[in-house]
Amino acid sequence: MRTSLIIFTRNELEGLRTIFPRIPFHILDEVVAIDAHSTDGTLEYLQSKRIKVIPQRNLGRGNAMIEGVTQTTGNYVIFLSSDGNEDPADIPRLVEKLKDNEIAVASRFMKGGHSDDSDDPLLIRWLGNRFFTFMVNIVWRAGVTDSTNGLRAIRRHAWDRLAIDSPYHEAEFQMTIRAAKLGMKIGEIPTVEGSRIGGTRYASTTKMAWTFTKFLLQEIWIGDRFLEQSTDWKRDVRAHYNEIARIYEQRKRGFYLRRIRESIGQPKGHRIADLGCGTGLALSWLEGYRVGVELSEELLRLAHKGPDYVLADIEASPFRDDCFDMVLCLDVLEHLPSLKIIKEAHRILAKEGIFFLSTADKRYELVLRALEMLNLKLPEGPHRWRNREEIVEAASRAGFSCTQWSKTPLVFYRCTKS
Repeated sequence: MRTSLIIFTRNELEGLRTIFPRIPFHILDEVVAIDAHSTDGTLEYLQSKRIKVIPQRNLGRGNAMIEGVTQTTGNYVIFLSSDGNEDPADIPRLVEKLKDNEIAVASRFMKGGHSDDSDDPLLIRWLGNRFFTFMVNIVWRAGVTDSTNGLRAIRRHAWDRLAIDSPYHEAEFQMTIRAAKLGMKIGEIPTVEGSRIGGTRYASTTKMAWTFTKFLLQEIWIGDRFLEQSTDWKRDVRAHYNEIARIYEQRKRGFYLRRIRESIGQPKGHRIADLGCGTGLALSWLEGYRVGVELSEELLRLAHKGPDYVLADIEASPFRDDCFDMVLCLDVLEHLPSLKIIKEAHRILAKEGIFFLSTADKRYELVLRALEMLNLKLPEGPHRWRNREEIVEAASRAGFSCTQWSKTPLVFYRCTKS
């Protein structure tokens, strides 16, 4: 299981310097910082520590969480503020708690925990936190002691189901509510909240009280309708390809294999991975050590002999960094909920490795849909059209140099890791 840590920064250099030495990097596979336009030296400090910094597009803690999860690949995702309130020493216990729970929260209010009320002499925030936690437990039987604290960890599959869309500080509250609605297991550990070290508190107590009340009422009103927007996408993709597994290759082999061979030839690579390999069709004519990763167990039951195969999430493959000379992802991207597969390919490729990516050309959408309706092509199942610009941009952002060309109705991309 890969573990990703997301650090939130916004002109909190003093706090960041204090907590950074306490971060348990030895148990983390990936660390990124989502930075909200810091101007106090935060960026330079993180870069000196070799931490990847991602500029935040939309301000707000919830937006930072959403953008951060999109930019990471871990099965476990941990959120950490840099203002000194949250203790990085709690991270190993949160990770341990995730082994038996979908969400793990550092609680300020369970036995052994403590909240920092140094700048809240009337205990208004303390009372508000206790009230909103009480309401979550009454309405949805969450069984938690702290529904709002930001120091927490979540399994990626749980995040995908919750469809978090809160842009601001109520995102954790929304996460707790929706997890309780779905009956997810929420585990807690006690935490001692530290005092704020530098920086500025951007959320006023009055505004937060109103926002939390609004979100509580909104979640009561919508019930489980948020599931219509959740990204149970890959579950549906898996179900679709399990269903069509027996006709998959016979309907795809001729045209598909010919197009692939014409477009990428017989590339040389001693170690080759195919992300979304299907039945191993593309791997069957390549040479070297070959391994395919696939979501559908039924496709793998019918896979070609020769390559090795792994049943896994292709956006978070179980391989170490820099271990392949070539990675394929052919006619797969349009079936995924995001472009994270590009970043995953970059991670597992060795320096100067090649990533071959192909996807359906959006200009042929109507033609392909018509052929499918006439039963003249394989039913595609869940499908999201991607344009060339967003793919090239994602490849460049991941660290690839990219060229592209077309073989109707496919677009091919050859991406080289520098």
